[in-house]
Amino acid sequence: MQLDAPSLLRTLILMVTLLATSATPGASSARFYRLSFMDDHIIFTPGGNLEDTTVAQRFNVTSSSQCAAECLTMESCSSFFYHRGDGLCLMHSVLFLGKDEASLKNGTTYWQLTQDDCPSGEGFVLYRELGLCYKYHDQLVYWDTAETTCNATGTSLLKVDTPDKFRHMYLFLRGSTATRAKHVSIGASEKTGSALWRDGSDVTWFNWADNEPSSPTEQCVNMGWFFSFKWNDVPCSSGGTIAQYNFICQKDI
Repeated sequence: MQLDAPSLLRTLILMVTLLATSATPGASSARFYRLSFMDDHIIFTPGGNLEDTTVAQRFNVTSSSQCAAECLTMESCSSFFYHRGDGLCLMHSVLFLGKDEASLKNGTTYWQLTQDDCPSGEGFVLYRELGLCYKYHDQLVYWDTAETTCNATGTSLLKVDTPDKFRHMYLFLRGSTATRAKHVSIGASEKTGSALWRDGSDVTWFNWADNEPSSPTEQCVNMGWFFSFKWNDVPCSSGGTIAQYNFICQKDI
C-alpha cells in the first residue's frame, strides 16, 4: 500500500508523537499507520446486522494523535476512525481489510495500531488484549502448504485455543467481505494420532461444528465460514481445489 506525501507526513507525525508509548508491557513502541484506502469512509457496525466491533466512541477529540492516545488506553482497540470536522474518534477491536460496506464521510481517516515486533507493513494485525499478532493469507492452498508457508517466515498456523481467541478471530473474519465467506486453515491436526497444535502442545479446547469431525481420513482443521467459523476436519494435502483454503499465520510477540 502506497501513501501519498501528505498522508506519509501525517503518519510519521503520529508515529513520532507516540513513539515512546508502549503498546504492550515489555513490547516495542506503538505506531499508528494511516490506511489511505479507507480515506473519506467510516464503518460503524460491519455488515449492517453483524456483531458490533466498536470498543468506544468519543466526540470533541481535537486530533488523530488524541484519538490514538485514547486507543492505546484500551487493550481491545486495534484500529480507529477519526473525523476532524466533528471530533469523532471511533475505535474498533478488529482491522477492516476493505471499504465495501463503509459509509461515505468526507474528511475521515483510518488508522491501524502496530508495533515493531508485529509490523503492519508486513501484513500483520495486532490485538493486544490477547497478545495476538497474525497475518491473513488470501491464497488457496492445502493445509500442509499453509504450514510450510508460515514456518518459512518464522510464524506458525494460528492457534485458536481459547473461547476469547475464537471470539476475536470470528469478529475479524466476519468484519470484512474479503474474509467473511472464506474457510481458513488453523494449526490443529491429528497427524500423530492425537490432537496437537503446531507448537506440540495438546489441543485441550475444541470448537467443532455440529457433526464434526466427520472423517478419520481428514486429520487437519479449518474454521469453516458456513459453520460460523467453528471447526471442520479437512484433508491435509490432497483433495483438489475443494480442499484448499486460505490461512492465518501467527507470530510470537
